[in-house]
Amino acid sequence: MTRKPAKIFFGWWIVIASFLIAFYVAGVVQYGFTALFEPIANEMDWSYAHIALAASLRGVEMSLLAPIAGIFADRWGPIITILIGATIAAMGLSLLSRVTSLVMFYGAFALIAMGISGCTMTVLMAAVARWFRKKVGLATGIAVCGFGTSGLLIPGIVKLIDMYEWRTATNILALGMLVWILPLSFVFRHKPEQYGYLPDGAVEEPIKHMHDRNLQSASEVGMTAKQALQSGVFWRIALVYTCNVMFISTVITHIMPYLSNVGIARSLSSVVATALPLISIGGRLGLDWRCRKSQ
Repeated sequence: MTRKPAKIFFGWWIVIASFLIAFYVAGVVQYGFTALFEPIANEMDWSYAHIALAASLRGVEMSLLAPIAGIFADRWGPIITILIGATIAAMGLSLLSRVTSLVMFYGAFALIAMGISGCTMTVLMAAVARWFRKKVGLATGIAVCGFGTSGLLIPGIVKLIDMYEWRTATNILALGMLVWILPLSFVFRHKPEQYGYLPDGAVEEPIKHMHDRNLQSASEVGMTAKQALQSGVFWRIALVYTCNVMFISTVITHIMPYLSNVGIARSLSSVVATALPLISIGGRLGLDWRCRKSQ
């Protein structure tokens, strides 16, 4: 039985939850790591290359784990996947605060990559896409803006490190991962039809003509995980995403260390680092326009 349309379609709450999760996770792990770079290098006496390698490996891991995260989300639903992902990411951050060797350092980043793969891009975007069809571009664009606005957390992370040192600050961020994300995960629902909704909040109408029935059936045709993994298009998209993550991570990771090396204070360099993800918001919101144009 299909529910009557509510004042606010439930799918938009999933969009808001996705935005907020992306905001925290990206702000702490992806964009915020640049604030941790120098304190770790200074205390552990490691080269920049050794530390930067961890960020690069994190990007590769995330790309390789994305299909697996998608399979788990499709099988278990987004709530369980996000809960597990956030918990593993928090464990990785907690381990990062205790590192005494490069092996532990890389192990911590492996856990972090594994965790955020279960609670960011693939899982969040899939959850949003299930609740929208006509407005999927707008809904997805709003959700991914959480990644762009996450840059606003960088000055706060710098301040936290200045107040408590990087190890304690990382532990605080790990706790925040649980406090922030776990409640938001319960907003998610797997498929709208399971809860009496239709995508976009539409009202089900009787099918009058065979032509309409064929159109409806065509719109519901999907692809299994096995079929996707056997598709060349899928792997080309995965390769492009891998390159995207690696290149962006390189710039984001090194921006504050570079600015500090040329004599700019950390407080000011954190503002510059904040500007980089904020600039991307325009392109993220442009998803709706690109989706409309392709139709």
